[in-house]
Amino acid sequence: MTSITSGRFEMGRVIGNTFEVLGRNIIPFLLLSLALSGVPAFVQQMFAVRTTMGLGDVQSSFFIGLGFGLLKLILSFVLQGALVSGAIADLNGKRVDLGAMLTRGSEMVLPLLGLSILQGIAIGFGILLLIVPGLILMTMWAVTVPALVMERKGVMEAFGRSGDLTAGHRWAVFGLMVLYVVIVWIISLVGGGIMVATRFGVDGLAAAGGGGGSFVVPAILAAVLGTLFGAISSAGVAALYYELRLVRDGVAPQAVFDTFS
Repeated sequence: MTSITSGRFEMGRVIGNTFEVLGRNIIPFLLLSLALSGVPAFVQQMFAVRTTMGLGDVQSSFFIGLGFGLLKLILSFVLQGALVSGAIADLNGKRVDLGAMLTRGSEMVLPLLGLSILQGIAIGFGILLLIVPGLILMTMWAVTVPALVMERKGVMEAFGRSGDLTAGHRWAVFGLMVLYVVIVWIISLVGGGIMVATRFGVDGLAAAGGGGGSFVVPAILAAVLGTLFGAISSAGVAALYYELRLVRDGVAPQAVFDTFS
């Protein structure tokens, strides 16, 4: 855990804590992210390509796709709650318990669903109003998820708590959000290049053998990217929340952990 040497918000400390958490918990975090994000992304991509290729009934495909989309959404909330709680525990020097993480994530599905709907509507409307209001709301509400998961607040209280924690640090928070988008873009670009290069070879083999296996390549890429983004984003928002709690509330790491229990 990166030590706190000042009362100032430090972007470098947030980034350092993010990757330290991932480094210490690489197996449980990636396994959870693979199971709850990577595998669903793989299945969704496979299903989408098969539907596009006309390999199934359109009406049945629609309802199956709708049902799977809802399942994928629920699993994403379980993942957020699980990884955020695990990351916060790790940052406070506690042992990461996979069972406890899954329990916490499962408990937070409905609150996170409500939070996601309200946040999406408000930010979407803000984006329509010349973009800037939406970006402001995104920055203010950057830590609504950990506030909801870790402080056991209601949905509306989580919005207020996030706004309070980010006050005075919003340019730095916005900078971290931009950095994350750039990282996602670079990883996606590299992954897209690998997919294109690999697909040429797979298409050649499929054509020679009369098969249609080329749609497996984007599905595998979707699984890998879903796994990585799920783990990085959850660890990142937890590290950001942890930093804001320490700087804003002025409490020691152990005191932060104690308030969560």
